[in-house]
Amino acid sequence: MSPAAPAPGGRKPSRAGGVKTASVVVAWLALPCALGLIQQQLGWPYLMAFYVLGLLAAAVIRVRQIHRRGETVADAIAAALIEQQLRRARRETARQHAAALPWLDDRRLSPADHPGVLITPSPDAPAYFAHGYDVVLDSIGDRKIQVISIVRMLTRISAKDAKDLLAAVPVTVLRVPDRLMADAARSLLELAGATTSITDPASNVRPAAVQDS
Repeated sequence: MSPAAPAPGGRKPSRAGGVKTASVVVAWLALPCALGLIQQQLGWPYLMAFYVLGLLAAAVIRVRQIHRRGETVADAIAAALIEQQLRRARRETARQHAAALPWLDDRRLSPADHPGVLITPSPDAPAYFAHGYDVVLDSIGDRKIQVISIVRMLTRISAKDAKDLLAAVPVTVLRVPDRLMADAARSLLELAGATTSITDPASNVRPAAVQDS
């Protein structure tokens, strides 16, 4: 039987990736044995020399990767430090904002039980819910799984409903009564990689005289 032809426009299956992964695993498993053998046969000085050579080789590889990106080592170090500071600031901000959403720390609480909170509000929500702020998910970003996790944490909806909600972006995830809660939800979603915005639903509500007519 002849092998099946690859699909049009597709790639021919290759085992290169699997072989490379297996080689890395074997190397990591063999490394402790090699280090122990060097220590027993040659002593600590040679073992330390082996460590130094390994660090130098890793540094050379890293420098080559940086240069291939068109950067200098100083630029790469500065960018890494800035990214680390931003990541720390985002975590701290998210921790502070999470205090504004009491159901995040207490699984017994539900966001729907909080006065003025509406989960995934529809455009025809009752007038008494048309006050506060809508947290709108504009774009998911590259980390879909993390965004789904945050959406479920904010709304307590099922995984299937969260996936369906993300498939309909831009979509309103939550309506909350005050700006602090809206900023908290927005911060958590953006920490997961999503792009969000905050809107005032009252600006889209018709006057009471028109609604009652």
